[in-house]
Amino acid sequence: MRKIKGYAPELVGIFAGLLALNLWYFSSLAVTESIAPKSYEYMAQAVIIAIGAFIGSWSAVKLNENKETADSYRLRKEALNQAIFVIARQMNAMRLIKQDIEQYQEGVQRAFNLPAQKPPKYSDLKQDINSLSFVLETDTPQILLDLTVEQERFDQAIESINVRNDFYVYQVQPAISQQGLTSLRVTRQQLREALGERIFEGAMQGARELSSHVVETDKSLPQMYSRLLDFSKKHFPGEKFVHWEIQ
Repeated sequence: MRKIKGYAPELVGIFAGLLALNLWYFSSLAVTESIAPKSYEYMAQAVIIAIGAFIGSWSAVKLNENKETADSYRLRKEALNQAIFVIARQMNAMRLIKQDIEQYQEGVQRAFNLPAQKPPKYSDLKQDINSLSFVLETDTPQILLDLTVEQERFDQAIESINVRNDFYVYQVQPAISQQGLTSLRVTRQQLREALGERIFEGAMQGARELSSHVVETDKSLPQMYSRLLDFSKKHFPGEKFVHWEIQ
């Protein structure tokens, strides 16, 4: 039905054109067969030409409006699909990082044994908020703000990993090597005394913040994904959007 409506201006133009031709034909016939002056025939033709010009102009305007509407529809749908795709990739990234973290028990083991494996920069995993500004005109504008917050949460999780890794590589590992702490059976107190309060607590704090941000983001991203997918299906019924199997 939407596709048929898209051709309404053309159909109206054709119909009106046929009416104009009929009007021209019958009016010409009537004028020819009557004894009216020649000026009436000219007047009738002028009116017909004016009507035809108006209808042609109106159809062109409507056709242009329909094209702009179709372009806007397509761009908005693409923006939503891109946003969903970004969230799906963010979920996958957090899931993999979380799996690596959970191999080490919280506390000393995670702070000092979790390798400093820097994740990809994920610089392309950014939501294009400007392309989604039309969401503010819908009945659920809050979803755009929540999506912005979710992007910031993801960025913070990645930043917490980078901060912890830098501290681990440039502070913790050199101190451990200098103190000759190669045994995995070193107690918490021995680590604290050997490394000093600043490095020990810095390592513990870095691991806690990393874990907190990753776990929180891993939990919130699927919720945001489901909300945005529902929003997209509601406002663009019948269209296809990126599907990610949430486990």
